[in-house]
Amino acid sequence: MLMEFKQEDETVNPLALKRIKEWIGCLPSTEKYQIDLFGASAFILILSGEPDQSMLIDWYKKLNQDREITVTIGVGNSYDEAIQIGKSHLEAATALQYKLIKGMNQIIFFSETSAENLKMKWYDKQIVEQLDLFIRQRDMKQIEKVLEQITNIIRSPDSNLFLAKCLMFDVSGVIMRIVQDMQPIQSKLEGMMPDVLKINDFHSLEEMEKTVNKIIQEVLEVYEQSGRDHILLDDLLQYLQDHYHEYQFSIQALAEHYSLSEAYIMRYFKKHTGETILQHLNRLRMEQTKYLLKTSDLQIKEIAIRVGYSDVSSFIRKFKQQEKMTPGEFRKKYTNKNVI
Repeated sequence: MLMEFKQEDETVNPLALKRIKEWIGCLPSTEKYQIDLFGASAFILILSGEPDQSMLIDWYKKLNQDREITVTIGVGNSYDEAIQIGKSHLEAATALQYKLIKGMNQIIFFSETSAENLKMKWYDKQIVEQLDLFIRQRDMKQIEKVLEQITNIIRSPDSNLFLAKCLMFDVSGVIMRIVQDMQPIQSKLEGMMPDVLKINDFHSLEEMEKTVNKIIQEVLEVYEQSGRDHILLDDLLQYLQDHYHEYQFSIQALAEHYSLSEAYIMRYFKKHTGETILQHLNRLRMEQTKYLLKTSDLQIKEIAIRVGYSDVSSFIRKFKQQEKMTPGEFRKKYTNKNVI
């Protein structure tokens, strides 16, 4: 939901700001998140819940009784997934622009606009799913084919700026999800993704076409550059999975196995996972401990040995430090609940 104040109101005085917060607080049965947009004269409100049109209209009528402040509101559609917030923002911005037809000092829903009701050809969501699949497979030949199809959709006579922006948003969403799954290289991609709330600022199909290609190419290049480097990481993670139960496990032995120095391998692991080797090792041991406590009748001493501890007292102390209860208390709690 975009709230825009009268254009000549260059700033909104403190009293008005206070009233705006009071208005927002009057929205029933919904969580509200306020974001400053174009400065003090406009806000984005993200509503979490299911506010229907009639409720929002009633709310706006009460708000509009305050004649000291003129405000026009554009409202986008509701979506189940948080990643669709950007699309709802596009719709709210389109609804707000409709004030040129309906007039200012209105609450305008996207469903009222010609962009919603226009009988235009829409793109098949499958093309976005295919792009996701081929990027993950790093199949350049298929990626190029899908990009060509996307370009043709954007350039089609049946297209319009709103359709193109929605397609751009869906493509960006695919790439953001892929980046999220590629956690070790996220830092290299910071700043590359377009702000989903500013995607509405593109003014031409050419600009969006260029952006689509640029984003995908950069993701693939970064992934390709990082892929070779992360072969070692995959090997290290597998080594730890295979050897975490050995009570004589040592970083020195791990480093020697890969003919690397201890200092290098510790820096490398921390850089690419965000945790130290020993933290990762302890996490693997604790996860297996909890599994055995829930699913077996093994004695605590036997479990300690199985997960790599020769000293039972040390094992119990570490477990209690992490879980805030002893292994025996943990077993009793979750066995009684029949949790597996």
